[in-house]
Amino acid sequence: MSILSARKRGALVGVLILTAYAMLAYWITGNRWLGAAADWVAGASVMAIALVLRPVFASCTPGLRRAWLAARLTEGALMGLAGVLLLIPAGVAWHDPVYQYVQVWFFILGAWFFYRLLLASGAVPRLIALWGAWATLALAGVTIAGLAGYEAPVLGLLVVPMIANELFLALWLMARGIAPPDPTSQPRAPASRVH
Repeated sequence: MSILSARKRGALVGVLILTAYAMLAYWITGNRWLGAAADWVAGASVMAIALVLRPVFASCTPGLRRAWLAARLTEGALMGLAGVLLLIPAGVAWHDPVYQYVQVWFFILGAWFFYRLLLASGAVPRLIALWGAWATLALAGVTIAGLAGYEAPVLGLLVVPMIANELFLALWLMARGIAPPDPTSQPRAPASRVH
């Protein structure tokens, strides 16, 4: 029996999604100490989301669950590292590259796996999960274009669906919680191996 009800678990995840946006504090304020603390809070939030949602995805493919968990834990650790870099004078110059060239890929991978798990589990309405999957692909395209040196204002607009989806998902989860599993569905059995 779970300590958290589906509604409380959803509300907690919604709050953690919003808390992960604390990572923007350094770019908004330029304050290294505030930025470091915010990066640590954001990184811890990302890791906590993965741990809080693990039971929700218990019936999903084990490999997908492990890949999602690894991506999210790595993403959170990188956010924590970025916070540490802000406190080291020689490390400040590495803060933004950690986010722009490394953490973003773990975010994209984690988001792709996350929305696939949301679809498979039925934890949220299908439309929300499909919107998030599409937004993840758009973010990957924008990131690749940026790495290739292509800069255009219209590319920045392709980030909006991801932000809008995350904010909507957070509010949905806080208001509605996680959909309970369908009692008529059977747990997925592991694939059998032929020897």
